[in-house]
Amino acid sequence: MNDLIEKVLDLAKKRNSFEKKNPFYVNPEKYLERLYNEINEVKDELKEKNSVFLEDEIGDCFWILFCLSQVLEKEGKIKSLENIFKRIEKKYKQRLVAVFSGDFENKDKCWQEAKKKQKKELILEHEKLYGEKLKFN
Repeated sequence: MNDLIEKVLDLAKKRNSFEKKNPFYVNPEKYLERLYNEINEVKDELKEKNSVFLEDEIGDCFWILFCLSQVLEKEGKIKSLENIFKRIEKKYKQRLVAVFSGDFENKDKCWQEAKKKQKKELILEHEKLYGEKLKFN
């Protein structure tokens, strides 16, 4: 599967190499509009015996996110797609550990506590990186 992800990512990189010369590109927000439209198409395909079209629409969502990540990386707004995957892995590993090591009856509470702790960590990381204080809600 990692090989497939790399191949799709390579395609996204190739696409983005000509992106800003392409009338398709306006700004990163345009990708979000397209993603919203694709999510609605996923919802439309949520029916029995429809895996081919459902997988296709979910693939479109991934494609847009891959392309968006490439644009944001090029513009210096994120470090890399790899960094995003590292954050995903860390975030959900911590949350699942919290849920499965805690009281099963209080799994939602454990999940929320893990989220709150992670939010504090993100705020500290942001403050260290950008030198600005943020409020924690």
